[in-house]
Order: sequence, then C-alpha cells, then structure tokens
Amino acid sequence: MATLDLLSIGKLLSGDGLASISKKVRSSPAKVAKVLSAGIPVLLANMKRNVATQEGEASLGRALQDHSGKDTDNVVAFLKDVDTKDGKKILGHVLGDDQDRTAQEISRASGLSAGTVIKILAMIAPLLLSLLGNQQQSQQTVQQPAAQTAAPLQLLGGAQQQTQTASSGLGGLGLASLLGSVLGSGTQQQTQAAAPAAASNPALSLLGALLSDQGQDQPQQESASDGLLSGFLNLFR
Repeated sequence: MATLDLLSIGKLLSGDGLASISKKVRSSPAKVAKVLSAGIPVLLANMKRNVATQEGEASLGRALQDHSGKDTDNVVAFLKDVDTKDGKKILGHVLGDDQDRTAQEISRASGLSAGTVIKILAMIAPLLLSLLGNQQQSQQTVQQPAAQTAAPLQLLGGAQQQTQTASSGLGGLGLASLLGSVLGSGTQQQTQAAAPAAASNPALSLLGALLSDQGQDQPQQESASDGLLSGFLNLFR
C-alpha cells in the first residue's frame, strides 16, 4: 500500500474484508460496516491522543515494531489468522477507560451488542498496527539515505541533534505526524464541530460526530482533507 490514509484503509476492508468480518461475527455486512466506519477513525484518533506523551509514544512505537512486516495486502488472509487476544490487549491500551463507553455508543448505532463490537474492533486493531508499522518502516527506508548523508554534520554539530533524533524513536518521523496524515484534517474538524461533552477525550467527540452523521448526506463542498473522511465513510454506506 503506497499511501496509507483512511480512504486506502476503507478500500482494503470493504468488499471481501467486510464479508470476512461479517461471517466471523455472524452479522450482516451493513451492521458491521457501521462499526468499522465509526471504530476505525476513533481507534486512530485515540492512538494520536496517546502519543502526546513520551510514554504513550514509546509504547505505540514498540507496538508498531512488533506488528510491522506482516502482509496486509491480502486482508482476508490476515483476518483469518488474526490474534483477537492480542487485539483485545491493543484495545485496552488504545481506548483505556473509554473502551466500554466507546463499545456501547457504537453498539447503539449499529444494532450489534457491545460484545460483538469489541470482537470486531479486536480484529481490526492488529491490522491497523500492522498497516501503521509497515508505513513507518517504509518511510524510514526512504529517509535513511538522507540521514546517512547528514551524519558528518551531526557529528560536527554535537550531541544535541542526535539526542533529538533518538528521543523520537522514529529517526525524525513523529508518530503524531504519521497518525495525523492517516486521519486527515477532516477528523479534526468533525471533532471540533461535535458537542463538548467528551472534552477530556477528543476521540469520543469524534465518535459522537461520526455516529450522528451516519446516514446523512455529505456537504456538497469539501476540501481534499474533508473528502478523505467522507470518502472513507461512503465506502461503508
């Protein structure tokens, strides 16, 4: 996958991927699609919130390394062998205390039980980490030659620049930047437009906005970044 964003993730999961998940949880594709259209952006938004701290960034960085290198092109094969126990652990780290609330809200909107919502998200979470890990690995490979060229300058410039690079754990590729590029600014605008009831966690505001928008027509005029989110949602309508 050359470019990783919401639209490419949606295209990967729509069709055979959606059918595979529906079969596993014994539910209709329409209901599973509602879970995916809300759950995927919210999982990514929670990851972005978590990496705001050094501890959270380090934790997600290790998780991406652990899940990178896996073949995500054949999503049906990936989902067939997915480790849902690992997926539930990921949900615990990513959603934290908001896991039950997130599952309940998606449950009400989709018509599936909260337990089934968790099962679906537990299948998707390892896939998202593998996609992000592969994307991060790909970007690091592209930037390696430039980093090697700059190495003599770093030695002349002292330890400060090396320390800054090492502290990111990404060779200069911040996880917040990676997740922001995947989500697009449309999700941020959705969050800002939502009611401030979940101000402590912007991802919950995004969830409310996504669920309230399900089934509604999209605005006729939208920027490219807005279109990324609406295009993703339209794949599951």
